[in-house]
Amino acid sequence: MFSILTSLFATLATTTQGAPANFWLPKQASTVAQSVDLTFFVITWICYVFFFGITAVLILFMIKYRRKSNDIVVQGPTHNTALELTWTIIPLLLVVVIFTVGMRGYLNLREAPEGCYEVQVTGQKWAWTFDHPTYGATQVAELTVPVNTPVRLLMTSNDVLHSVWIPDFRVKMDVIPGRYTSLWFEATAVGDYSLNCTEYCGKDHSKMFATVHVIPKEDFDKTMVKLASEYEDMSVGQLPAYAIN
Repeated sequence: MFSILTSLFATLATTTQGAPANFWLPKQASTVAQSVDLTFFVITWICYVFFFGITAVLILFMIKYRRKSNDIVVQGPTHNTALELTWTIIPLLLVVVIFTVGMRGYLNLREAPEGCYEVQVTGQKWAWTFDHPTYGATQVAELTVPVNTPVRLLMTSNDVLHSVWIPDFRVKMDVIPGRYTSLWFEATAVGDYSLNCTEYCGKDHSKMFATVHVIPKEDFDKTMVKLASEYEDMSVGQLPAYAIN
């Protein structure tokens, strides 16, 4: 039964890939989003089933077995082995399956694929800086990455605790001063996506956001080369403002 349930999780994850936004979650725009969403919805529906099921039985028993003034008090059964085993084993199996699926997803998010495109991220009050070592380019409050390519963010903070969260990609990781943390993602759709700080870091925490630009692979190289050399076309008077930004 355990293997059947885990296989069902995996099958459902592949059939929901790329789902649009819904009441609970934004659209899926990365390779791991569908598995994260599946785990969320399975746990949510398990809660629904148990909540409404237990509530219905509770109301039924309250009505059917309510004590009346002329009832004779009789000592009822105090032990039922089959019932006790049922309400122990079924929840145990559900918890084990949820743990297994969740751990697989966690390990997948922690282990970046080989050959990732690497970006160095620096958080500071209250802005994000993205350095592209491959091209010698730097972006502030914007991150440009190629579609269908694993991207690894190597992150640190210059001051206090921050946290990178990209809702459409279902990835999040704390950014810690004096340490390096990392996360990876592979965007599956071209477009612009929000990147937020989810760790309260001071007065302008709510303004500490950036935009992730996911562009076609064939356009990425020329876009980054242009970004790395754009200052060459500026006048001397424009350079100070460019350096500050």
